[in-house]
Amino acid sequence: MKYSFYREQETEEVESFHVKSHEALALERNVAVVGKKPFFVFSEQDLQGKGAEDNLYIEVPADTACIYVLNEGELTDYKLLYRDVHAEHNKSSNPLATFEGKEGLGDKLFVIIRRLKQFIDHFNPSIPRLYEISISKGDIVEQPLSLDNRLAIQPSEKIALIVHGFFSASEQNFEALKQELWNRNIYDRIIGYSYATNIQGIEAHGDQLYTILQDTGIGHEDNEVDVYAHSLGGLLLRSLLTNAHNLEKHPIQRLILAGVPNLGTPLAVYGNSILSEHGWNVTELLFHLIRDLIQKGKDALPAYELFISQVALLESKSPVLADMSPNSPFLNRLNKQEITVAKGIYSFGYQLPEDKLHEGFFLERYRELLKRLHVFQNEEHDGAVPCASSLYPFYAEPAPLIGKEEQRGWHSWYFGEEKHVTMLLEEVLRERL
Repeated sequence: MKYSFYREQETEEVESFHVKSHEALALERNVAVVGKKPFFVFSEQDLQGKGAEDNLYIEVPADTACIYVLNEGELTDYKLLYRDVHAEHNKSSNPLATFEGKEGLGDKLFVIIRRLKQFIDHFNPSIPRLYEISISKGDIVEQPLSLDNRLAIQPSEKIALIVHGFFSASEQNFEALKQELWNRNIYDRIIGYSYATNIQGIEAHGDQLYTILQDTGIGHEDNEVDVYAHSLGGLLLRSLLTNAHNLEKHPIQRLILAGVPNLGTPLAVYGNSILSEHGWNVTELLFHLIRDLIQKGKDALPAYELFISQVALLESKSPVLADMSPNSPFLNRLNKQEITVAKGIYSFGYQLPEDKLHEGFFLERYRELLKRLHVFQNEEHDGAVPCASSLYPFYAEPAPLIGKEEQRGWHSWYFGEEKHVTMLLEEVLRERL
């Protein structure tokens, strides 16, 4: 079988396979990701009966950047069929690429990767969102909540609030944390909060969350709220607690800070140079991540979150990047102010694992990239935030309790990997066990 790849509307072949009309194929292959996908994955088997017996025309999106073919049984065996080296393309009657089935890669998968820049805003919707988490028949259920109406919260409810980091979301993320919190049955409610990280500074984000908590009743002083904040989300909570909101009484009992850049991160300074064409081919990095998604399914989604947050740096002018830069005016002000919670503040910071065996294709190459660019110099880090920044003992009452020294892991593992979530909760909730 010969496969010929054309941009959409550049072939007049009637019997052609339209990639964009078959998004469900990727879902069936257990490589689905949240929302609109910047890639498609399909197999030779998916293509059976879609065209002529000896020559199949495949229409790919007009914004296709790369086409790969790989061996489903041996994911280290792959070939780049096409790469768009130009920002624009000229229409042509010639195919972008062809592939002869007789080239013998076995059971083949085709990977179509689109240009990523247009997808960045999609990963960061502008409307803040709250939702309540439960588990039904083993599946995590996330029920949207109104931001405009008070919730039917009973007095003294125990609530876990999850807040995400830069260019991320709390829904369809942090599954290991949600599962563990639910199984422990110590909270009356588990609530996630998502927000657009690229439209305003951290202080404004803190003000926005404060308003939402008051409007919905979550912030009522009689409640008992534990906040699980990842990365940027921790700075948002610290800002909320230091601002002049008459917070002598507030419901936050515990503040759990995972990989929070209390002293900033050099990634905010490097910006788009990290994944620039001169530093690394972004689509190539995504291809290695897709291999992880094919191999591991949902277990690779934390790495996908890390990838998206880094791609967001490409052309991001987000005010939070300036705020997260080391020695920024925002951080200098924040670290001079004290916050108070009722029962405890817990700070966790990782160093990259010494054992690379279980990292997968993407993390292995991302580690090489950080080392080659000397992003963190000689500092220990979790791939996004220096360990010294995550574990910085800022002013607080009670003083922050620092997680066990020399814990190993990646930035996406704090709330995303079951083993790390278990260790974290054993420290945070020790008195409840």
